[in-house]
Amino acid sequence: MVLLRVCVVGALVLTSIGQVTVLKVEGKVETVMEKVVKQHLNGCHLVFLTTTTHSPLASSIIRQLGVVGVVADVTMEGGDRLWGDQRTTCRAVILLTHNNNNNNTNLLLRHLERIGLYKRSEVVVVAVGLREDVEKVLLHPSLRNTAHALYLAFTPHTTPISTLIPHSTSTSAFTPHTTSHETDQFRNFQGHVLRMTAVNYFPYVAFVRETEEPQTPVTFTDSLDVRIFQTFTKKLNISYKVTDAPNRTWGADKDGVFFGMMGKLQREEADLCTSSGPTRSRFKVIDYLRIHPSDHMIVTSLQPALLPQHLAIVRPFSDGVWLSLLVGVVGWSVIMWALQLVWTRMVAEGGRGISFSMALMYGWGALLEQTHPDPSLSVSGQLLVGWWLVFCVVITTGFRSSLVAHLTVQGKTAPIDSFEDMVAQKGWRWGTEETLFKGAPVEYFTISHDPVVQKANSILEILGWKDGLRKVQEGGYSFFAFRNFIRFTVGSHFTDANGRSPFYIGKRGLSAVHFLGWNGAPFYPRFSELMHYLEDAGLRAYWIEQVLDKRIRDTRQGILLYEEESQQVALKLGHMQGAFYLFFLGVVLAFLVLLLETIFPPRNTSKQLLTHSQGLHNLSDSVQLS
Repeated sequence: MVLLRVCVVGALVLTSIGQVTVLKVEGKVETVMEKVVKQHLNGCHLVFLTTTTHSPLASSIIRQLGVVGVVADVTMEGGDRLWGDQRTTCRAVILLTHNNNNNNTNLLLRHLERIGLYKRSEVVVVAVGLREDVEKVLLHPSLRNTAHALYLAFTPHTTPISTLIPHSTSTSAFTPHTTSHETDQFRNFQGHVLRMTAVNYFPYVAFVRETEEPQTPVTFTDSLDVRIFQTFTKKLNISYKVTDAPNRTWGADKDGVFFGMMGKLQREEADLCTSSGPTRSRFKVIDYLRIHPSDHMIVTSLQPALLPQHLAIVRPFSDGVWLSLLVGVVGWSVIMWALQLVWTRMVAEGGRGISFSMALMYGWGALLEQTHPDPSLSVSGQLLVGWWLVFCVVITTGFRSSLVAHLTVQGKTAPIDSFEDMVAQKGWRWGTEETLFKGAPVEYFTISHDPVVQKANSILEILGWKDGLRKVQEGGYSFFAFRNFIRFTVGSHFTDANGRSPFYIGKRGLSAVHFLGWNGAPFYPRFSELMHYLEDAGLRAYWIEQVLDKRIRDTRQGILLYEEESQQVALKLGHMQGAFYLFFLGVVLAFLVLLLETIFPPRNTSKQLLTHSQGLHNLSDSVQLS
């Protein structure tokens, strides 16, 4: 990632090309810094980096300028705290290397590398030091991606201060947050060739390898990342060269050292890598540009099956409802029988009560709204029956309508819509796609405290999508993967011309990866701005639908063509149409010929028939005479 080093050095160091001018300014360092800050860094978040805990020069500059700045020394840890928060739009680092000490300068430059200045190309760097250290500072690797740098040099034992500034004295020539298209290096990369590395992951990234050798050059095919990046290349005037990622993996870390695509970016062998998921370890060394929102992991199972019809009469209500209904009928019957018994023995002595079986039948009849009027019931019994009938009217309507619906329309099993539904199934098994269950998804399932995720991970099978979906078809099995991957796989391989598929894709999933992003430090601010424009215009969502639909359609047509060419197909009536047409044509022609011969017999044929008939007549006469 050395795109901007030539620009910085060429503009600020090489005086022979006539683009820089050396101006001698009389005065103190504080006076010169005041001019630089007020004219070019007004409103920026300032960080004064020194080699001492208390820098008199930094304190003097802050007091004279009346600005708010962060003073840090090389012993301070946690460089991210120096850059402000997300609301900070302009940042500047002021290096105080003015002491005549090479060790101090080296300490500052190594600290810039440690706090990740190379990942923040938009940060303005202003250095104060000896004149002979100009190239040493500006050409240091820690400033390899810095777009704006200024060195204030002075000569020991003299008061004049020499500064190197662009030939144009206008503020737009240096101001980092200028809106001028002509002066912003990130609006035109002058055809610079980016070194990219990629992992094949449709629908986000798709390419064709030139050879099967490791890290071979690849050619992008239609995919979402490719459409976005091609838009960027036209807008920013850049080109790219893409190679396959080492080991064809995103990359895991071992003691802070990454392998695969992340390792290539960490070693700065690539400027940019395609979409990948963020992890805690990756965040320590890589900045992510958010390109795609979270692609949820969803569950794929068989379509809901029909329920057995012989259980339709008991299916409208759950076991708890049926038990409550039974207890209510028996309990009410017992209460009615007891009240009648108490009434006949204590109040209306000698009165005729009812038996328990009769009370039970009354309770059941009241539930079905088919009670038999019995004048022997007491007033209390009739009141109780009346209140029970009111209750029955409320519940019986729903009971009977639900019962009729279940008897006339055969129900289906409940679909598996989420991970909660999947792990709740008894004797159920599940698996996931082996090529995608790496990096961020593995970390999510490993460290999650969600009991559903923990149970799903405890008996998880890692296998290919062909084996996984075959097990789903066998029953008692679910296969989960990212939504867009499942949509493409099922839509292209397991969906017929009418859009029917044996699989049911769940509606609710897990956000195992928070987002997918690109990695590449020097281009982050400008790429982020352009990505916001695409997102606001709705192009990203529109493109992903286009890419998926086109790929599903092309893949399905290719599969059907391959099956027609490679598989034996049983002959059907449609295949025999030509033979039947020839057969019927021959029958019709033969019939016409026979008809013509009958109507218009040939002459030779008629004479032969006459001679033959005379011969038969003579033969019959001779037989009679004999």
